[in-house]
Parts: sequence; C-alpha cells; structure tokens
Amino acid sequence: MHFARIVVTSIAVFCLASGAFVDDGKDAYVHGDYKKALNDWQALAVQDNAQAEFGLGFLYAHGYGVTQNYEVAAAWYQKAAEQGDTKAQYNLGLLYEHGYGVTQSYEAAAAWYQKAAEQGDTSAQDNLGLLYLLGHGVSQNDAKAAMWFSKSAAEGISDAQNNIGYMYLWGRGVNQDDAQAVIWFRRAAQQGHSRAQNNLGAMYEYGRGTVQDYAQAIFWFRKAAEQGDAASENSIGYMLEAGLGLPRDMEKAVAWYRKAEEHGDPSAKLNLQRLFPVKKA
Repeated sequence: MHFARIVVTSIAVFCLASGAFVDDGKDAYVHGDYKKALNDWQALAVQDNAQAEFGLGFLYAHGYGVTQNYEVAAAWYQKAAEQGDTKAQYNLGLLYEHGYGVTQSYEAAAAWYQKAAEQGDTSAQDNLGLLYLLGHGVSQNDAKAAMWFSKSAAEGISDAQNNIGYMYLWGRGVNQDDAQAVIWFRRAAQQGHSRAQNNLGAMYEYGRGTVQDYAQAIFWFRKAAEQGDAASENSIGYMLEAGLGLPRDMEKAVAWYRKAEEHGDPSAKLNLQRLFPVKKA
C-alpha cells in the first residue's frame, strides 16, 4: 500500500444552478414537463435570451423532451456562453474536454472553463485546476492548479476539496502540509466523496497529519468501499491480512482483494499474485 493511491478527481457532469433557467419554462422543467420547457425556451431563444439558450442546451445534452444530441447542445451552449452565461461556458468546456458533440480540444475546454471560473463558477474552477495540474490545454502549472482548487474548495465543492488535499499532501503549488491535507480530505469525505474517504483512511493508517488510528482508517475505508472504491477495498484486505485494527483473517483478506481486483485495483492484483504465486513449469 502506497500513497500513490491518493489521486485527484474531476467533475464530469453537466451542471446547472437553481436560478440558471429563465422563469418562462423553468416551472415546466422543474415539474418534468420538458416539452413545454422546450417550447417556452425556443420562443425566448430566438430573441437571443442567454438563459433560454442554456436551457435548450441542457435539454439536448440530457435528452429531456428531445432526442439526446450533443452537437445541438453544443450549438445552444455556444450561443449562451458567448453572451457570458457561466453555466453554459462551463458545460461547453465540458463538451470540449470530452469531445461530446465537438472535436475534442483541451485548449478550447480550458478557455471556456477560464471564462466561467473567473465569474465564480466553482465547477469550472475545479476542472480548470485539474487541467493546469495535468498540463492539458494549458502550460502545466501547480501554483495555478492549487489556486483554482482552493477557490472551488472554499465554496464546498468536494472534488476540489479532495484535490487541494492532494496538493498539500505532495507540496504541489503549496507548501507541503499533511495537517492541511487531512483537513481538506475530511471536508470532502464528510460530504460522501469516496476518493477523499479513501485518502483520509490512508492518512489515519500511516499517521500523517493526524495520530495513527487504525480504527479510523478502517472506518473511512469502509465508507469508501461501500461506494465501490477499489483502493479502499484493497486497503481493507491489507488491514485484515496484517491484523491492523482488525483480527487477522486471511480468508476475509483474500475476499476483499478479489473484490478490489474485480473493480480494477492494480495493487489488489499484485497482492493476490503475492499470496497465490503461479508455479513455474
């Protein structure tokens, strides 16, 4: 088990704010009458109403009341984004990042995330931070990554809280500080963020930034494992194998390793190979 398990995460869902939609059509959307919302927003969109354009993009992106069509969604998001609509800018950036309905382009994604982030969109701030961390579409820059993660994390975005915790753990763009890493992992973990729960468990396991506490480590690993987090499943297996905070139980350890392997954890595969080496002919 190594701290390489601790990873950053990204937001990859189309977002809207409670007030993102123009009033005409909003009630219909809230009550699931997507056809009426579509008609109302189409009538406003021809008048260049940015919120209505965003609404149409959102309907097409999700296939609400229409056949899902990312190309049409991108066209409507583009119209709204060019008028400064932050959610449209974020969602258009998401389309470019993943190549939905547009030619995949990290550069275009970064440009639209930047516009939304500068207007305070927390999802865009976190995703822009990740692009800076990875050097996708922008020059790699840990300091800028940490800055955008911090802005988003301060507003309660759990992905960003996990990410800035990662930055503090490894001293990337900020001064290395295990205690700060624990603070941010905990905030995200308490919101149900599975990667942060795993990361917080690892901090307790190794006693980094907090007192070593195997019971707390297991508590958070289990929380993450309940959500299918493979790294945490592997960690529970290790705790059972080593008898750390739990009675040593090889049968249960192997069961957890197998579950983690099924979910794609490479460490679990190595652990099983270690326990059950293939005999050479």
